[in-house]
Amino acid sequence: MKYMEEKELLKNMQIIFNMEHDDAESYSYERKYGPKAIVGSSLGLLEGDPISYQIKYSTLDALKKLYFSIESNLKLKRFFISKLIEFSTDADLYIKGSRLVDDSVLSFATLLELGFIDDALLILDRRLKRHDVSELLRFLFSFIHYEYYKLTEENLELILDKINIDSPSNYRILIKKQINKIRYDNLLKKMEGINLEILDDHKKVIEKMERFGFDASLGEFLIKAESYCWDTSKDKFDWSAIIGSLREFSRNFVDNVAERIKEKTKEDFPKELPTPIGNKRLYIKKHLSLEDEDKLYDSIVDIINSKGSHKLITEKEYFRLVKNMIIEISMIILTKLEKFESN
Repeated sequence: MKYMEEKELLKNMQIIFNMEHDDAESYSYERKYGPKAIVGSSLGLLEGDPISYQIKYSTLDALKKLYFSIESNLKLKRFFISKLIEFSTDADLYIKGSRLVDDSVLSFATLLELGFIDDALLILDRRLKRHDVSELLRFLFSFIHYEYYKLTEENLELILDKINIDSPSNYRILIKKQINKIRYDNLLKKMEGINLEILDDHKKVIEKMERFGFDASLGEFLIKAESYCWDTSKDKFDWSAIIGSLREFSRNFVDNVAERIKEKTKEDFPKELPTPIGNKRLYIKKHLSLEDEDKLYDSIVDIINSKGSHKLITEKEYFRLVKNMIIEISMIILTKLEKFESN
């Protein structure tokens, strides 16, 4: 789609919301293979195999495509999100056929699906003060049922806080039970020795790179890589594409670290090796005193330069493990870079 101004973006958003109002489509989560899933309070608390389901909601898909078409424009992204919140604040609530329809559900659903959980909950908070929110809670229940893995502990606490109001809504009770179940399961995993700390290191690496002023694409890749593990939009794991992205991240990370060191040392990069990236790695190794860490980095590079995953585990699991190794070695190098700059 060609470049858009705010006026055109707003017009396109309104077209989609008009269609939502006229059709009042009922969303559903469906198996990628097999029979259609029925959304409703008869569902259990959580879906045991969530990544085999995907949401069917055509106007939601249209808004997501519109968002992705302007994703590189930060100003338009902010405008898009602010308009979703604005549209929902006083959206219509009416009866159509035999069911209640709430026009704010589309904004709410779009923000949840795009990962703007706090903004979605702002909609819920505003609607709670003046409208019936049963339809919003109905969607939230379905979202948690099938997509609970997208919610952080902070998200869960905020949801509990927002819905902790006396109400006869059955969905409010069910959502509380869902969240209790998620938090309990997470606690069990932690006690079983599953390394959940990798998620903290993932965030810390992004924060450190931002503080150093590294290329924003590095942090964006790590965020996308984490969500890729749960991506249900494709039936087949695109091994060559994602490993290519890992290689690009590795090269860009070395470039940014080397340039940051050079800002302090004012020394030129060596020319001992035939490739610029190899010489920059020598430069980093020298100034950050990397020995065992450099050997570990060599091993990771060998893995991402290999032709495929290990035959005994799935490609997606193999990618997850490689991604985690990259996060940990990046954490070590960034920590050493911090100490280097403080000396």
